[in-house]
Amino acid sequence: MPFTREVNGTLLDFATAGALLFGMGLLFVPAARKMTKHRVAIAIVLVPALLYVWAELAFGILTIWGS
Repeated sequence: MPFTREVNGTLLDFATAGALLFGMGLLFVPAARKMTKHRVAIAIVLVPALLYVWAELAFGILTIWGS
C-alpha cells in the first residue's frame, strides 16, 4: 500500500469493497425511483448499513467476520 506497510489490501479486499458499493447502488437507485419523496430517508438507512457491513468485514466489530 502506498501510505503504510501495516495495511495489506489484497485484490479480494478491493473487489469486496467494490461489490458493496455497487450493491448499495443497486438497492438505492430502484428504491429512490419508486419512492421519490423518500430519497433522503432511503439514503439515511442504506449508508449506515453500508458502513456497518464494511466495518464488520474489515475489523470484526461485533462478530468474527473481520480479519
